[in-house]
Amino acid sequence: MEEISKQLPENSRVLIVDLVDIKGNTPYLGKYISDNLQVGLVNKKMPINIVDRNKIELSLEEIKFQKSGLIDVDNVVKMGSMLGANVLIYGELSDLEDYIEINIKINDIEKSSLIGGTILKIKKDKKTVKLLRNIIKMAKKDEEEINEYTKKVAMELENYKKARLLAIEEEIKQKKFKIENLNNEIRAKSIDIKLYEEKKVELQKTNSKLKSIHYEIDRLNENIEENLKIGMTKSDILEILGNKRINEGGFGCMVAGKYFLLFEGQILTSIVTNGSNTRSCSSAKAWGINIATY
Repeated sequence: MEEISKQLPENSRVLIVDLVDIKGNTPYLGKYISDNLQVGLVNKKMPINIVDRNKIELSLEEIKFQKSGLIDVDNVVKMGSMLGANVLIYGELSDLEDYIEINIKINDIEKSSLIGGTILKIKKDKKTVKLLRNIIKMAKKDEEEINEYTKKVAMELENYKKARLLAIEEEIKQKKFKIENLNNEIRAKSIDIKLYEEKKVELQKTNSKLKSIHYEIDRLNENIEENLKIGMTKSDILEILGNKRINEGGFGCMVAGKYFLLFEGQILTSIVTNGSNTRSCSSAKAWGINIATY
């Protein structure tokens, strides 16, 4: 640890990679050493920054170890740029007959060159064997916990996915229902509009017929002022105009086209033209101006 820390440049951003064996695999001991090296450097509070390698899972394919034991330069630069590191600590474990050799290297990522390293040898004695067994036991326990957690997260994600899909399907169903109701409403409104247009045309035809009738009545009664005189009786008037041209407008009143014929008893007293203030027998009596002569 001390020897590695002395070789690290100040203010460097250091990424520590799991140590591998000669086949490129990461043994439990390799991960154990890398983890402890990282924790040890952090605790020394040196003027360096340790990149958290747990943020990105580094696989063998990402690191691309070559047969020579060196890291592929292009991948080192890419990895360093991605993680913000400029110094890489990596290495290999060699399980020899009497000892385990640990070869740790320090690489300047930007320059793609080695700037340091060290070789350690651990003798295979009872203490070492016990340590390795404990490391393997702890690592397997961690793997089991990670696997259980991964399964739990995967199940939660799957449940969330199913719940979200159900919610989306229900939302789509509700929107389809609203669209169908809207279409039904539009169709109903279209029918109402069609009926309205038909009634409108029918009313226009009726109004046209009424105008024609009123015009004909007015034409027939256009000489009413000359033919009718004050003092005539109802029977005299009916004889002159005919029953079809006269309508009873109420007590003491008869209607002949656009004229109100006002009576006292059976005697004609005045003739009033239908106007803005005289639209009924009562208003004609109250406000009408006599146009008849004696």
